[in-house]
Amino acid sequence: MVFNRRVSTLRSSAFVGVLALGVLAACRDSTSPGTMRPLKLSFSTQTGRASLSGASDFGASRTIVVGTAGELVITKAQIVLDDIELSPSEGVNCNGKGENGCQELDHDAIVVDLPVVTGTNAVLTIPIAEGTYSELEAEIKPAERGIPGRPEFDGKSVRVEGTYKGAPFLYSASVKSDFNLKFNPPLVISSNSKNITVSVDMSKWFVGTGGVAIDPATAGVGGVNAALLVANIKASFRAFRDDNERGDDR
Repeated sequence: MVFNRRVSTLRSSAFVGVLALGVLAACRDSTSPGTMRPLKLSFSTQTGRASLSGASDFGASRTIVVGTAGELVITKAQIVLDDIELSPSEGVNCNGKGENGCQELDHDAIVVDLPVVTGTNAVLTIPIAEGTYSELEAEIKPAERGIPGRPEFDGKSVRVEGTYKGAPFLYSASVKSDFNLKFNPPLVISSNSKNITVSVDMSKWFVGTGGVAIDPATAGVGGVNAALLVANIKASFRAFRDDNERGDDR
């Protein structure tokens, strides 16, 4: 399925790291309302017009190379994720406010380090009540109250580091994008663990006309490529059920 579009820092690695956060008192239709089960939210990097370079051994550092001549290299990418909610029934819009019977995950905004290596990386486990769920909603957006100890994210929700034609660059932006993952059939949480994977194709972020890499210096606020880069970022996310944790929906 495609994206319709205080704080914990989550480190993704080639080793599966799971961080338990607070309890989600979820909207539910359950015969065992007091029983909590784990729902994993994983992030996976997929590549289109890019290639991965670096050592091939497990856990080695890699990079994402972008552009027809490989002129741009992404070494680190982070997003701010907030307002993770489960909706109780088809067609209900949670709006990030716990409305219409929806319940929010009891945590503040989180900074997610996106993996720059292929594969699935479980970054958090959400304990939720047994029951049946129709939709997951979340938002990429700047933290409303900022992130204590992380001034680089003040008013920002995306941060990328790398090199362009050999020179280091830092790109940050206040991207705002919601996504809705509809479960068809509905997601049933029981004794078996479930996993939702968010797949990100960062190779699309800095790509302009003809596959040529966008110069990050032209993509800042007011830059000629600012709107294009934000649109590319929004279009690069997909979410899907992935109980086998393969990192793709095939």
